[in-house]
This record gives sequence, C-alpha cells and structure tokens, in this order.
Amino acid sequence: NERLEERNKKRVGYFVEHNGVWYLVNENIADLRDVDKQINYPPGSKVELVDGLKILLSREEGGRLVHVQMAEGN
Repeated sequence: NERLEERNKKRVGYFVEHNGVWYLVNENIADLRDVDKQINYPPGSKVELVDGLKILLSREEGGRLVHVQMAEGN
C-alpha cells in the first residue's frame, strides 16, 4: 500500500508449507499469541496453522485477531 509509512512496509512474517503442514513463521511480531491455548510465539518461532486457530497479532488498541480456516485444495 503506497500510503504506508516506511516503518510499516517491512515484512514481519511469512507462510510456509512443510510435509503437508502450513505454518506462520513469526519474524517480527512482538505480541503474536494463540488466544485459546494462551501461548505466545515470539519472533523466530512458528505457529502451525490448523482450522479454527485464533491468533492475536497485537495486544495494542486496534490489534487484529486472525481466525484460521483451512480449505482442501485439488
């Protein structure tokens, strides 16, 4: 997005598939948290993406909650 400030353009994570399992690799999200299991995932860790997973991207006001839905592909 051209309206983002430079400090907000840096990649903070990425998705990767390994042996049929998808992960979110946290590169720089300070507050990444599984809200159901109450597990924190600090930078450098990875989260297995499973159907129904709820992860909080930030605890700050306006922080986003991600609700994962996995779809079967052909």
